Amino acid sequence: MEYPKKSVNGDAGEYLVAYTITKLFGWPCRLFGVDIGVDAELEILDDEARSTGDVIKIQVKAFDRISSSESKGIYVDDRHINYWKRFCLPVIVCCVDLATEKIYWKQILATEAYQSSGASQKISIDLATDELSSASKDALRSLATPEESKQIEPLFRQLRDLYKALDDQSTPFCVDEEQLESIEQECDAIDAVVAKIENLISHFPWRVGAVDLRTLAVIKRNVQITRNDASHSFSVGINGM
Repeated sequence: MEYPKKSVNGDAGEYLVAYTITKLFGWPCRLFGVDIGVDAELEILDDEARSTGDVIKIQVKAFDRISSSESKGIYVDDRHINYWKRFCLPVIVCCVDLATEKIYWKQILATEAYQSSGASQKISIDLATDELSSASKDALRSLATPEESKQIEPLFRQLRDLYKALDDQSTPFCVDEEQLESIEQECDAIDAVVAKIENLISHFPWRVGAVDLRTLAVIKRNVQITRNDASHSFSVGINGM
């Protein structure tokens, strides 16, 4: 039986990434036995070594040696990029220089348009700024829980309150102009909050669970129904005069 060079490099890179993350940050890093595009995940701990419940998925690319140029381009199959973009968790690519045992990392962004080369896309690593070090700890924490993403929970609370206020009002059979304007204003306020939430979800999809996504879809649908019912009732009232 043979142990191919590609497997040697791949395994060495994965072990080095897991070891380095645990050594630098004191965080668990789990290697996956079955690899379908993600090699490992790290779990974020707080300053008291308690889990925050946040994880980051990791794909490892190992090289015998990386030249001393300012950047390194990693070409990855389109299917892998698209797979990572669909994750509801942050994903990083770790580029490993086996000769120096240095590791460089880059986040895969769902909104990023990566430079394409046929059936692959290029991920650019800056060798000066993207090295994994003790200084990366806060950046990785922020990656798992970005400051902007913290707006999602209060926005959902605001959305539920606005929707409850709207839902508590049954649409009259005959809506006058003042009532129609009031209903439309309430619907506009809900739509504005929905737009903010959807914008945040596009950047931080891993911060919203399936239940909240279903809630969002139901509220959007019901608000549109309320708009239509109010408009129809107003038309009935006008035409009935």
